[in-house]
Amino acid sequence: MKTEPCEHHPICSGNLLKPALASSDQDADREMALTRWRAHIGRLRLLVENADEFTPSEFVKRVDDFMPELRSAAMGTVIHVLKRLWPSGTDLMNC
Repeated sequence: MKTEPCEHHPICSGNLLKPALASSDQDADREMALTRWRAHIGRLRLLVENADEFTPSEFVKRVDDFMPELRSAAMGTVIHVLKRLWPSGTDLMNC
């Protein structure tokens, strides 16, 4: 088992801000995922701000109905961030 951090992976080396090189298509996809996530967060914020307009059970139902969309947008963002942090073909298990 390794005891020293590897220098190959950005997270292992402690350098999270050093992105892997990405093409403009990947940048555009990442920006689209971030925009989608931000839009969903904005919708959730509005729902919470207007919570007093709903009965407690209506509010819970609306939040429950909204969560799959928010989760999907968040995971899309995470995937694009991970693609940027780790170059393709990197074996994270041998870190």
